[in-house]
Amino acid sequence: MSVVTRPARAYCPVNSEQTARRGRRRGKRNKRKKKNKKQRIKRKKNRKKKKTRKKKKKRNRKKKAKKKMMKKKANRKKTTTKKKTKNKKNKKQKIKKKKNRKKKTTKKTKKNRKRKTTTEEDDKEEETKKRKEKIKPRKSSATGIR
Repeated sequence: MSVVTRPARAYCPVNSEQTARRGRRRGKRNKRKKKNKKQRIKRKKNRKKKKTRKKKKKRNRKKKAKKKMMKKKANRKKTTTKKKTKNKKNKKQKIKKKKNRKKKTTKKTKKNRKRKTTTEEDDKEEETKKRKEKIKPRKSSATGIR
């Protein structure tokens, strides 16, 4: 039977276990540090990117607004007062026409109503009156005689 000889250096299993654990802990800590550093750098970059993006958007917004304003200005210059007055006149005429159309329809309806209510004899009387009015001599402007 052979005897197992120990090495010259003293070997303590408890201590070795502790040192191993310590080493593992150190390794984990270093790993964590590295990870955190990476994340910090990433966040910083993203912040910068965000800022640049915001600035870009702002710049573009300003450009768009300026373009719009210039376009409006150009259009304003194009329309002369003559054109504006013409448009106003046309608008007024349109309104007038509309009103007249309305008046016409109301007149017609009124006439129709009257026609329905009046008898044939009344109609004849009105016609004779109208004929008489037509026959009346006009005032002559030269002599002033009727």
